[in-house]
Amino acid sequence: MLLNKYTNKVFCCEEIKKNKIAYRVQYADACISISVGIYVILILCVNALFAWRWLIFSKKGCSATKAEPMSIILLDIGNVLVTVDFMRFCRAVAIELNAGAEEIFRKYCTGELKDKLEIGWIGPLEYLAMIARDPHAKALPLNMLKHHWQNIFEPLEGAVEAVRFLREKHSLWIMSDTDPLHFTFLLNNYSLLRNADQYYLSFEHGKMKSSVEAFSHVLESSGRSADEFILIDDKAENVASACKAGIRSILFQNWPDTLESLVFCC
Repeated sequence: MLLNKYTNKVFCCEEIKKNKIAYRVQYADACISISVGIYVILILCVNALFAWRWLIFSKKGCSATKAEPMSIILLDIGNVLVTVDFMRFCRAVAIELNAGAEEIFRKYCTGELKDKLEIGWIGPLEYLAMIARDPHAKALPLNMLKHHWQNIFEPLEGAVEAVRFLREKHSLWIMSDTDPLHFTFLLNNYSLLRNADQYYLSFEHGKMKSSVEAFSHVLESSGRSADEFILIDDKAENVASACKAGIRSILFQNWPDTLESLVFCC
C-alpha cells in the first residue's frame, strides 16, 4: 500500500512537470507569434506611411521622378557676356583722336540714330556709309569700317562659367539690343552665345528693351507667362521696363553678385 502511494505521488509529480513544460512551450510559441504579428504590423504601417508621403509629394510636384519647371533667363549680351568699347571704334576711324572720336561717338554710338540701326530702320551698310561720309571720319573703305565697328568686344570675366552654371538649372534666351553686324560677329567668335534656346534681337522684332513692348512681344510670341522669366541686364531702364511687364529682373554689375541675387529671385 505504501509503495502504491509513493508511486502515485511520483506519477503526479511527473505529470505536473510535463504540464509545466508543455505550458512553457505553448507560452513561448504564443510570445513568438505575437512578436511576429507586431513586426508584420509595423512593416505594414511603415510601408503605408511611405506610400502616403509619396502620394502627397507627387501631387505637389516634389517627387524624385517629377522635375521642377526651369525658369527662363533672358540674358543680355553687352557688358553681361562681353565687354563693349565703342570708343575703340571711334579712335580707329576718327581723324582727330580726341575731339573727333568723341564727336563720332556722340553721333553714331549712342542716341536716336543708333537706335534706328538696332531696330532695323537703317541697314548696317547704309549706317557705315553715313559714317564714311562724316567729315570727322577717315577716308576708309566700308570693309575696314565694318572691321572696326565689330572689333569692340572682349570676353567678360566669369561669363563662360556663369553661362555653364545657369544652363544646368535654367533655359537661356538671349535678348539684346543689337545690329546684324555686331550679332553676327559675336555669334561667330563667342561660343557661349551659340547654345541659347531662343534669340530675341531688336533688329529683328523692331523694339528696344527700354520699352515695355519689347517684353510684351516676348510674352506674346512665346506663349509664356511673365513669372517664368528672369531678366539679367546691365541697364536700369531695361530692368524697369521688364518689371512693368511683370518680369523679375536683376540689374547686372558682376557675375558673383548676380548669381547670388538669382538664388533669391527664384
